Amino acid sequence: MKKYAIILAAGKGTRMKSEEPKCAHLFAGKPMVLRIVEECRKCNFDDIIVIVGYKKEYIYDILGDSVKYAVQDQQLGTGHAVLCTEGLVDDKDALCVVLPGDMPRVDSEIINETINNYLASNVSLTVVSSIQPDPTGYGRIYKENGVFKRIIEHKDATEEQRKINEVNSGLYCVDMKLMYEALHQVKTSSVSGEYYFTDIVEIIGKNHKVNSLPFACYEKFVGINDLDTLHQAEEEYLNRK
Repeated sequence: MKKYAIILAAGKGTRMKSEEPKCAHLFAGKPMVLRIVEECRKCNFDDIIVIVGYKKEYIYDILGDSVKYAVQDQQLGTGHAVLCTEGLVDDKDALCVVLPGDMPRVDSEIINETINNYLASNVSLTVVSSIQPDPTGYGRIYKENGVFKRIIEHKDATEEQRKINEVNSGLYCVDMKLMYEALHQVKTSSVSGEYYFTDIVEIIGKNHKVNSLPFACYEKFVGINDLDTLHQAEEEYLNRK
């Protein structure tokens, strides 16, 4: 079975207060998106596809021709972003790992463990989760009677749902063919007007098995959204090293 990696790196990152796209920012001396690509290379993917958009030339300069690129011209959400890759994939009978480009501490061990869990569990979709002490801003892993049903984005969650501290990391392993079929069914959010990639959990889960895979090392799944978070995560990373 072929393996693909898709990295989301199209965002502007307004809160970074910079003209550079968010994923081009340095983390411990290296662009975040380059760190993730390097970890993916250790996992022997058949192809690595990076989704670019805002000031895409920055990402081109960092990665060169070492990856394939999909362009998201309009910022219409993560679901729309991943759908932009469909034309680059010839063989959809494959597994696909989807990763955010702003999570620079995800390493090859996490990626490989996710793939192994996906294969061993005989599921069509594995969502990596973490237990965050402060889940604010994260999509919540919503379960009914212990069964994983869907991901609820923070902005769409009720006050009760916001108390859930098992959150979506933004890392997925999924059957590629089912992923694209599901993405064509995703509707825009009534709150944000965006197409959420997370909606595929409920769509695929109607007829196929899905699971969540919690990791204890929640600090590795902190997304970098502003300079304060970048500096804190960088300091912790360097101290641990």
